[in-house]
Amino acid sequence: MKKTTVTILILICTLFCSTNVIFAKSKKAKIDEVMKIYGKRGQFSGAVLVAEKGKVIYKNAFGFANRDWEIPNSVDTKFRLASISKQFTSMLIFQLVQEGKLNLNDKISDHLKDYRKDTGEKVTLYHLLTNTSGIPSYNDDRKWVRDFSRDNFKVKDFIQKFCSDSLHFEPGSKFEYSNSGFYILGEIIQKVTEKSYEQNLKERIFEPLGMKNTGLEKNKEITSKLATGYDKTFTDIKKANYIDLTTHFSASAIYSTVEDLLLWDKALYSEKLLSKEPKAKMFEPFLDDYACAWEAKYFKFANQDSLFVVSHDGGIEGFNARIVRFVEDEKLIVILRNSRGARMGEITQTLASILYDQNYDLPKRSLAEELALKIEKDGIKKALKFYTSLSSKSKKDFRILELELNRLGYFYFFKGLDDEAIEVFKINIAEFPNSVNVYDSLAEVYLAIGEVELAKKNYRKVLENLPKDKNVPENFRKILKENAEKVLNQN
Repeated sequence: MKKTTVTILILICTLFCSTNVIFAKSKKAKIDEVMKIYGKRGQFSGAVLVAEKGKVIYKNAFGFANRDWEIPNSVDTKFRLASISKQFTSMLIFQLVQEGKLNLNDKISDHLKDYRKDTGEKVTLYHLLTNTSGIPSYNDDRKWVRDFSRDNFKVKDFIQKFCSDSLHFEPGSKFEYSNSGFYILGEIIQKVTEKSYEQNLKERIFEPLGMKNTGLEKNKEITSKLATGYDKTFTDIKKANYIDLTTHFSASAIYSTVEDLLLWDKALYSEKLLSKEPKAKMFEPFLDDYACAWEAKYFKFANQDSLFVVSHDGGIEGFNARIVRFVEDEKLIVILRNSRGARMGEITQTLASILYDQNYDLPKRSLAEELALKIEKDGIKKALKFYTSLSSKSKKDFRILELELNRLGYFYFFKGLDDEAIEVFKINIAEFPNSVNVYDSLAEVYLAIGEVELAKKNYRKVLENLPKDKNVPENFRKILKENAEKVLNQN
């Protein structure tokens, strides 16, 4: 009797364990199928990691880390994190608050004596951490991007020159993303600790967590296995514009790997770096669902209640990054890529749907990309013939997005290919006849080439659709109306 009972228990245990393995493999297989489609089509170049309860379900890499030498990406390839770097700056600030060396209500002027007093005596560390300081972001100035992004500056000089403009609004009254705020926080960390920002990162975060493949990028230092960044257009891939990463300092200059970011994720569930109370404050949303270097909001599924996530994106020349933490279930998605143009939102939604056993679609070909290939290979006439031959059923095999088609139209317009631009905008109108933006874009091209009457015809459609198109932001609605009326009132 006892032997029979033991045998049954063993069988039940074996079945249970096997079932778990099957489920795990099933999720892994689904994710692998999705990502391989993106990789094969050249729609994703980078690395991906998905985990549950700290255990890796899936990790893989696609595309090239260096296209000149055809060196493939791997899971230990290092990628620029861009604005995901801010979470590490935030952690350092909260550690110093926990140690009593800083207070979230401290003003900039309490620590940076040379900073302009009218601003420095108003803006607190909490304002900087939550992007509610009102200090303009240095990289919003096109002049900075054009003239200074390749130059090297001392931190003090950079703050004085690029992070000291007059406030856009009263601190704490509004959310406005600002790299300048996190740059200033890096200098405050250096002042208070009397150590470099890089040294603080190593001693307080990277070394305790074993994040051996994470660091602060410097323009003259060799970083092994660091990917090269690329920009993907509709027709080709080019190296991204050079920038000096040291200029982004504590705002955007950290590199890492998908595996190191798993270590970071696991640490955030513990008190290894920060105790419970300050950590809760760090993840507490303030304005516009933004906490201290984290977005804190709900992730939506079609057939399931929304799930609370903390996440952040990063984007810099040639790179994009995303970390999504489903904190209630300890699930994680990390996406790092070195070719801008991949569908980050679509990929995230699909991987999350697989994680939570929701319905999902396999990646579709992009109609805009398909049209671009046809235009480049066969010319606009054959591309139009291809489009008109598509049935309603065959169109379902494509991803058809208004904004993507609009970008393709402008891609040709800015290349001086007016006929191609006009035909692409006409296709966009055919697909989205109730949109305002599609008519405005076509009108703009007609006006630029001197076809005033055709421009007016499309501007009339702008005014006709404007009351019905609920997707137009309120501030943009006024601009569209004024532009259309200005042209229509011309003789």
